[in-house]
Amino acid sequence: MKKGSCVKILFFLALILLLDGSTAFLGAEFDLDRYTRINDHWRITGYWRVRLESLNFFNPKSRVDFRDSFAYPALLGRLGLKMDYPWIEGLVEGQVTGMWNLPGAADAYGPGAVYFAHHRDHNLGVVFLHQGYLRLKPPCLPGLGLQAGRFEYFLEDEFKTGDKAMDFLRSVRIGQRLVGPFGFSHVWRSFDGVQAAYDDKRVNLTFTATRPTQGGFELQGMDELSHIDLLTGALTVKAGVLAPHTEIALIHVTYRDDRGVRPTDNRTLAGVTPAPLNQEPLQIHTLGGHLLGVYPAGPGALDALGWWAVQWGHWGTLRHRAFAYAVEGGYQFRQLAWKPWLRLGWFQGSGDSDPRDNTHETFFQILPTARLYAFFPFYNLMNNRDLFFQVLLYPYAQGFIRVDYHALWLDEANDLWYFGAGATRRDLIFGYSGRNPGGHRSLAQVAEITFKHNLSKYLWTEFYYGHAFGGKAVDRLFGNHQADFFFVELNLKF
Repeated sequence: MKKGSCVKILFFLALILLLDGSTAFLGAEFDLDRYTRINDHWRITGYWRVRLESLNFFNPKSRVDFRDSFAYPALLGRLGLKMDYPWIEGLVEGQVTGMWNLPGAADAYGPGAVYFAHHRDHNLGVVFLHQGYLRLKPPCLPGLGLQAGRFEYFLEDEFKTGDKAMDFLRSVRIGQRLVGPFGFSHVWRSFDGVQAAYDDKRVNLTFTATRPTQGGFELQGMDELSHIDLLTGALTVKAGVLAPHTEIALIHVTYRDDRGVRPTDNRTLAGVTPAPLNQEPLQIHTLGGHLLGVYPAGPGALDALGWWAVQWGHWGTLRHRAFAYAVEGGYQFRQLAWKPWLRLGWFQGSGDSDPRDNTHETFFQILPTARLYAFFPFYNLMNNRDLFFQVLLYPYAQGFIRVDYHALWLDEANDLWYFGAGATRRDLIFGYSGRNPGGHRSLAQVAEITFKHNLSKYLWTEFYYGHAFGGKAVDRLFGNHQADFFFVELNLKF
């Protein structure tokens, strides 16, 4: 039997299991841990997700036969064995991924077409090792962890405080802006290497030296990107240590890439083709950090968030100088029905003003989980300005609603409209792509809604719908300047 057929069968078996078994998981009294716990030190872990994605994208002016609407189903499944002793822990976790009815790259845009472009097949399936690591916890040094192997890493989201508001904001508005496992994709990415972390009530200090795996849009997630080196360091002073209810973090990231691919930048606007990275590598340093606070105020809580990053180094033959920052704030009415949480924010990621000079000024997003900051992922944080307003609602104990509005501009009109989430494969594809905006800065306005319902502590559903109203940069390239993105998914985690 072909591998694609096997994965397709697994997809439908998983769907039947989730749907047929969901009623058993609905009760709060159901304890799945009874069946996954082997003993006090060993247990089975798992994560299964089935999703249907639908996209109605902008229609290019030059194509009357363009397939601008399509839908496809996908499966992501993981099964692992976890060990946990007082002085050592470990995890071995396999993954299966399958996708069907993908649109061709020549007649569509969006995530589905990108998967097709990587593999030239409408139906895909793969099985590989997603994680496999050991973590030492020396009894003589409480709080210290030394980890080696293949693992996930979430830069600026290395720990949880137990404060729901703080942890939520760190996870969705700070963490993974620069380095993350590309979690929305159907493959994800992992990191091969070592990690040293120290955590106590006052600080968290984490260092990593890794190489990313293929992943994201590339199914061969077993393979390592051996020509990319990633070093990270993050120091977080926890809330209440330096200032009441406020945590402060400082990070540094070094990224080196000498794959045999050409980088994407605005030199193409000046008729210049960049040299491959194996001739002129990227060597980028990023210094940044954040400030995050949640403060009791009246009948609710006030939140404030600041994030920043400055970059320097070499972009091939060019000098690299770039920056990005975010400022956000909000207020949650915790005593009102639905506990409404209103938030407003601004982000700017620098663009390059002159494609002919010797300095590259486009902010480089490194290896993020880009979809956290672009729910409708036709843009990212590079050459980007984003003014947004969001409303978070909790209509009942198991429900969550999020409504976002974004006004988007390009930071520099002489740069590209960028999209992507970093390196996903060894060759052929850089990881970021760009379109010529024709000297326009107005990109789009996006209105979107997310609804999540927890069926139990193990099982939840999520729905998303986003609509984009294209600006002048979109109008230049596309006849239809409106687009829609929708997905519905069912998740099981144990």
